[in-house]
Amino acid sequence: MLIKSDLNLGISCAIRNNGSNGLVVGDSSVVVVMAPIQILNNNGPGVNAYSSGYIKFQTTGGHIIEGNAGPGVLAGPDGHVLIQSDSPTVIRNNAGGS
Repeated sequence: MLIKSDLNLGISCAIRNNGSNGLVVGDSSVVVVMAPIQILNNNGPGVNAYSSGYIKFQTTGGHIIEGNAGPGVLAGPDGHVLIQSDSPTVIRNNAGGS
């Protein structure tokens, strides 16, 4: 899922079984994840921020990034990922690390 505009995810959701990356943010866009999210079994990185894209996992926690074919979390050129939450965020069993 490629996002090129600002977005607040305030409801729980799952991004899974895509033929490529899970959550991708670029072109100076900002995504704020404010509810538990599952990013599972995608055919690339689970989370990918690039080209001044910014992904912020905040507040509630309980996020799961697991089983992706690439790294669980990837910040490419000038990309930023911030995980700041009250509950644990689980990042496991992804290819290429974390």
